[in-house]
Amino acid sequence: MKEETVDYGQTKNLLDHYLFIPVSTDTYLTFVDPNGIASSITQSSQICDQRFIQKVQDPDGHRCLFSQASKNVCEVTHIVPYSKGDLYIETLMRRRMQAAAAAGLTTASLITDIDDPRNALNINANIHNTLFRVPVPNRDSVAILVTPNFAMETTDIPPSPLGLPSSPPHEEKIYRMTLQYLRVQLAASNFVSDIHNVTGIKPRLSNVTSASSDLKTSAPPVIVGTLGKSSLIAQVLNHTRLDMSAIEGKWEVFVSQVVKKPLPGVDTADVIIGSDKRGTIFALYDHSEQFDVPVTKHSNLFVAPSGCSHGEPTVKYRGLFLNEEQPALTNWAMEKFTNGTGAPLTGSPFSHIFYTKLFDLLLRMKANYLWPAQWASAFNVDDPLNQFLADYYGIVMGTSHEEPMMQSIPVEWNLFGTGPWDYTTNNQTIDQFWIGGAERAKPFESLYTIGMRGNGDLLISAASAIQTLEDIVADQRGILQNVFNITDVTFSPQMWCLYQEVKGYYDEGLRVPDDVTLLWTDDNWGNLRRYPLPLERNRTGGAGVYYHHYIRVTPKT
Repeated sequence: MKEETVDYGQTKNLLDHYLFIPVSTDTYLTFVDPNGIASSITQSSQICDQRFIQKVQDPDGHRCLFSQASKNVCEVTHIVPYSKGDLYIETLMRRRMQAAAAAGLTTASLITDIDDPRNALNINANIHNTLFRVPVPNRDSVAILVTPNFAMETTDIPPSPLGLPSSPPHEEKIYRMTLQYLRVQLAASNFVSDIHNVTGIKPRLSNVTSASSDLKTSAPPVIVGTLGKSSLIAQVLNHTRLDMSAIEGKWEVFVSQVVKKPLPGVDTADVIIGSDKRGTIFALYDHSEQFDVPVTKHSNLFVAPSGCSHGEPTVKYRGLFLNEEQPALTNWAMEKFTNGTGAPLTGSPFSHIFYTKLFDLLLRMKANYLWPAQWASAFNVDDPLNQFLADYYGIVMGTSHEEPMMQSIPVEWNLFGTGPWDYTTNNQTIDQFWIGGAERAKPFESLYTIGMRGNGDLLISAASAIQTLEDIVADQRGILQNVFNITDVTFSPQMWCLYQEVKGYYDEGLRVPDDVTLLWTDDNWGNLRRYPLPLERNRTGGAGVYYHHYIRVTPKT
């Protein structure tokens, strides 16, 4: 079984993690079809049969692994599962080449390695080029993220054609690479770096699926994984009968404890288990927090045998809003992260290099939510990697009170919108704008801001503001239903910020759907205008608080 350890912590030079394959006759990403060149599977080198796309995408939750592409672009996955091995794919390709030659067709060169990048599905050969505004080895190339092996399940493809090897030369275990795994991998890499900063010793980080020589070391290993997502954790639980009922199905919960004989051949291990991806991430950063910051050097670090566990957070979404980022934060980011060069369309310095630092900070503070900078910035326009990397780190993205449907206002509207920002006179154009925001955010974990304010964070221009806002929200929820192809709009969480005049509209009878979170605000002077009344406390959407830690208002400067 081949194994590979990849350090995703070095996001400053993200290109180092990509393999660039030039688009040419011999190196184009080829569909490796287990049934030879059957048209029922692939139609061409750029189009894949929809039934097959469904099979490819289902195991990974219809998420594009590397970019913000829609669900119809399943980027790269092994078509022939890794477990089939080198002999299988070589024999398969020889048969395909023979069939193609008999039909007078030309095929790519022979594939003899199950890990060959051409053993992949890639619908759009140029999709990755849009991700980079820095020089890449070849602009006419496809970029593949270098990861541990990932694959479809063996049941996702038809049976082996007659004459192909039926017994896999590798163990019947399959690495599946998803964003769920990448997030935890990144946190584990940072955890290892934290240990190194404190002790001067850098532990070895390994990706394993079962008890192996990697775990049978002189020092007790730290075993990390997410409940229900890690085969190794499943084996630990099966071997030890540890009770996980306290965290199963919970939001951002974790448990860690020293376990004797967690696996055959392993005497003792510190076992860290999260209920979900962020539960696992927070468990690792909880350990790092106890190491202490600023870093004080210690020759040894100890884990208490009694263990540690955290219940569900009282507040589900906890985050920051980068408001009023000019001039201080903007100038600082321009100096520290972009050498004075801003994004082409906005001039903003807030690229993925800046935001990945912020994402890491948020996670270390056990936050999970962010409203990005927006005065002269647009999160997705400033850097197309921003939204992907937010999801990669495990951060839920949202937008501020004046930016509905995951679109930056006023920056993106001024760049790409047409006509007035007035729903009473330009609703069709604005709806299309919002559809674009929902489609772009669809592959990623998001909390949608709904409602509307006027351009420039002002009151909306409508004679009947309450009725207009109710109509707007109904239309926005309809957009989410259509984009996500759902009937239950609660599948996509939403929030309505009762800022300024909107709070007054609410007091006057503005109707808000019960599943929408009400975000109560201060009065711009640090005074909370009100909290939920007793009759509002059982709303399924709940409530939250938007509080200005600092705001520049008259007479402040």
